[in-house]
Amino acid sequence: SFIKTLKLKEVSLSFDEFNKNQLSFLKNLENFEFSCGRVRENDFKDMISQLINLKKLKSVNFSKFYEFDLPHLEGLQTLFENCLEIETLVLQETSFYEEEKGIALGKIIEKASSLTSLDLSSSTFYREAFVPVAKSLYNKTKITFLDLSKTIQDSSDDSTSWILFSESLKTMINLTSLNVNGNWITKEHSVHLISALCSCPKVSEIFLDYATLPQQESTTLFQNTEFVRNIKALSLQQCNLDENTMKILFTNFSNSSSSIEYFNVIFNDSTHIDILFSSPPPSLKILGYSNHFQSQQEYYEEIGKKNGFQLLKN
Repeated sequence: SFIKTLKLKEVSLSFDEFNKNQLSFLKNLENFEFSCGRVRENDFKDMISQLINLKKLKSVNFSKFYEFDLPHLEGLQTLFENCLEIETLVLQETSFYEEEKGIALGKIIEKASSLTSLDLSSSTFYREAFVPVAKSLYNKTKITFLDLSKTIQDSSDDSTSWILFSESLKTMINLTSLNVNGNWITKEHSVHLISALCSCPKVSEIFLDYATLPQQESTTLFQNTEFVRNIKALSLQQCNLDENTMKILFTNFSNSSSSIEYFNVIFNDSTHIDILFSSPPPSLKILGYSNHFQSQQEYYEEIGKKNGFQLLKN
């Protein structure tokens, strides 16, 4: 078969009804998705045993399962032990409340020697379950895309998981995109996170919405010439930055050396945003804004049109 992509969505699959070795004939299959579905543990093992024979497999997506338990995770571990060329793993909207499931996922990540893209967005972790995942990311130098948005459901002040994650982040020398939007990131957590980002030389997309960012460390990051030059997408909604830090942020991203294309920051003072509007970087394509300045929307939209960028209402 010449099929390279197969997507199975919202199905309840039984391999008693599914022809045996059906997947094994798809020798050119590169992308496999089984999402929003239900499959029994034994049938899932049969599915994995067939996928193992597909040597060109590059991407797997097992998101939004109705039940995704330890046996399923163990099956995935077997898959990554045998298919060393898989580069992308997507597990969106999956429950990892139990520490055992976090440990199992950590083993999968460790086995994924070719992993370049990991999407766990909207999956749910408590701290104990995320710790082994954070550890498993250490020295995953091939990862370029990491999405952990709306994942860590931990409102405590314990920074253990974020410290471990930040230490792993420092080793991801090829990381280009990081999304941690919508997590409970306190000032204590983000001190470690911002410090780690300074060690990611290739990062060009950062999404930190609703994180409480430390002023001093954030100022240092925003004044880093290499950081400003590399960033193409930056989202900092509701990050509690003070006026001085906001001024530094807008000033440094308003010079010609900036390559920013997507800039989404809720601003509380028109003086700060006017810094950007008075000298917008040529690369800017989309600028996020808040309802606070809705009365001046037409004024800003006109400036946007003249300078080639579009306003995005938050």
